[in-house]
Amino acid sequence: MQCNAIALQKCNTPTIAIVVKSSKKARLNCGTVFLIIKGTLKKDVIMESQQINKSKSGVKVFLQGFVESISAKLETSIINARPKDCRVVYGPYESFEHGTVLVLDNMPKKSCTYNCRYCNEAETVCCTTELGTCVSSYAMSFFVGKELEKLKKEGVKIDALLMAPHGEATLDGNLFEQIGMLRQYNLPIAVYSNSSLLWNERMIENLRFADSVTLKIDTVFEETWRELNRPNSRLKLNKILDGMMDFAAKFDGKLSTRTTLTQGYNCKEEELEGLADFLNKLKPDTAFFYPCKKGVDSISTIKKVLENRLDPSINLRI
Repeated sequence: MQCNAIALQKCNTPTIAIVVKSSKKARLNCGTVFLIIKGTLKKDVIMESQQINKSKSGVKVFLQGFVESISAKLETSIINARPKDCRVVYGPYESFEHGTVLVLDNMPKKSCTYNCRYCNEAETVCCTTELGTCVSSYAMSFFVGKELEKLKKEGVKIDALLMAPHGEATLDGNLFEQIGMLRQYNLPIAVYSNSSLLWNERMIENLRFADSVTLKIDTVFEETWRELNRPNSRLKLNKILDGMMDFAAKFDGKLSTRTTLTQGYNCKEEELEGLADFLNKLKPDTAFFYPCKKGVDSISTIKKVLENRLDPSINLRI
């Protein structure tokens, strides 16, 4: 049904009529509001007639109630439209890098450009480079707002919003728009990306509007990359590394990198030195190194190699 709001300016006091597909012209008395449904203006189709106080306060109260009613229906519609397997907002969690965060995930299932051997998630459902999304940017912002409102009542303070889906963040086709809409909450916006799509200029531009970005980099060697990260066949490591350098040169926010140390793949001295040399060119603020769940043989040896090779201006966290 289509609604039309009609203001009759000839009257001394404001009059508002909500008319729904009325087939005849409405003839309204000053200060009276009619709610009419599909049909004519006969008595049997007039659902409700309310005489409003002719003062401005009376009209304001009516409009406020009407807007609240529409808002409630809109909220219900957004909630019901969300796919069952798309939760969108998780947390709060304590993040080593960002403090107390809400984690945002707007990706359907586990869509990723990689299928890493060490991934904490289940096997990648869709190893792809195609963009996708779970809910609209408006809906995502709505869910974040509701969660922040609830946490505020509980006395929980959120330090940042972290866009770290169960997959790759830049596969979200609405990433740029979402970052813009989330600004209304006055919280730092952080994004975790596996860097695999940074050869695409659009992805670089999308990420530039975040406050902080963490880029994944496990190796600079092609063979190790294919065995450890198991990328989509369309991806090329040299283009990804060049894209990371391009992004770092353009990004004004806080840049960090994340490396997952995996025994038998990227823990050898040659691997670590190659990573350190690349990071020295990339110049992130912080380089995080985490051992995978299975652990590594000698974390102290790894740390020593990195400390000897890495530029001291880069904050090493291992």
